[in-house]
Amino acid sequence: MTENQRLTAEERRDRIFETAVEAFAEKGYRATSVREISATAGITQPVFYDHFASKRALFETIIIAARDELIDAGTETMRQDAPAQERVREAVDQFFRFVEEKPALARVLLIGAEGAPELETLDRAVQQEASEQIAVMLWDAMEQEGRPPGEDDRFTMQVEFIKLGIHGLAEWWWDNPDTPRELLVEAVMDVCWFGMRESFEERS
Repeated sequence: MTENQRLTAEERRDRIFETAVEAFAEKGYRATSVREISATAGITQPVFYDHFASKRALFETIIIAARDELIDAGTETMRQDAPAQERVREAVDQFFRFVEEKPALARVLLIGAEGAPELETLDRAVQQEASEQIAVMLWDAMEQEGRPPGEDDRFTMQVEFIKLGIHGLAEWWWDNPDTPRELLVEAVMDVCWFGMRESFEERS
């Protein structure tokens, strides 16, 4: 009996998932095939389709899993009994820790759908969810500081700027891996916490 034959269905599904994450991260969605994923995972293509209806279904599963992991971690952090600034810093650190500890999964989440128009709807939905979660986190934190945002449109633009900036900084980090994670966190805090606080104070 081969190793793959000894695997449970769940273990086999996990192997396909992990193999696909690495392939999508390295080559992108369009250049990765079910044949390649199956061969690398040590399974046949019929076995692949026992677990996932298509390459797209697998990619969607990966993206949603990565999104949910980040959202769940951030939500849990913001529920902690600590000053708002500390919780925001921890949430930012969690994002970069995710990028550091799971670089392939992070790369798929941030840039894996590039060049795949058929995934634009999924990508927009995932990004919208990320923006909404960041907005909730910052809004609640500012309210606890006694500085609730007063202009929805301006706040929405600031949140989008912060989200795209964090994503861009993660991509920059891939090219500058010697940069300590703590420096990235502080750079983001300078903008998304202290900068926004000053903005709200000007409008109060």
